[in-house]
Order: sequence, then C-alpha cells, then structure tokens
Amino acid sequence: MYLYFFFFFDFFHTILESLNPRITAKNFERHYTLKRTDSYDGLGIYISTDAETRLNHRIRDIEPNSPGSRIGLRVNDRITHVNGINVENTQFGDVLVLIKQGLINNNLQFSVINE
Repeated sequence: MYLYFFFFFDFFHTILESLNPRITAKNFERHYTLKRTDSYDGLGIYISTDAETRLNHRIRDIEPNSPGSRIGLRVNDRITHVNGINVENTQFGDVLVLIKQGLINNNLQFSVINE
C-alpha cells in the first residue's frame, strides 16, 4: 500500500507538471476557510509581509492546536487570496482590512501557496 501511494503521487505530479510546469507539489495552491471556535480565542495565525515592498504576505507563525493549525495552514505559506480577492501585490494594510471583514462575518477564506 505504501509503495502504491508513492506511485500514484508520482503519476499525479507528472500529469500536473505536463499541464503546467510551474505547478509542483510544493507550490500547489490550497484553499481554506477559517472560523472562530468557542474552545480557542482567535485564529492562531500570525501574518507578516516582506519589509522591502510590503506586497508579499505570508503566514509567519501558527499556534499549536489553533484553528489555523487544525485546518492545515503552514508557516511560510504565501497568501494569494483573502475572501476570494487576489492580494498579491496588494498593500499590507488592505490585506488586513480584508482579513478583518472575514473575521466580522466569521468566514475568513485564504488561498495559499507553500514555496
């Protein structure tokens, strides 16, 4: 069974790369919805941006057992979309506004790529 998994993964990965060479297992975009829970105060994620341009946003840290860690977000995930809106090359302050809107609705959506 273990060998079968790796064969299937290699086969799937080869098909993806043949369709688009930029897609690899490492930078495959993932989509998540974060919701607050009664058992945890907050979402447990810390977001940062690059110091030079302030246009590339990442998950800087994730608290253990938080909603962010439970859904599968990873440290250094690059945030590409917030609530369905592309945030690549968007000012950090504008990204924070989108995040706040998602928190108000308790339906914060992230799309991320791990590079």
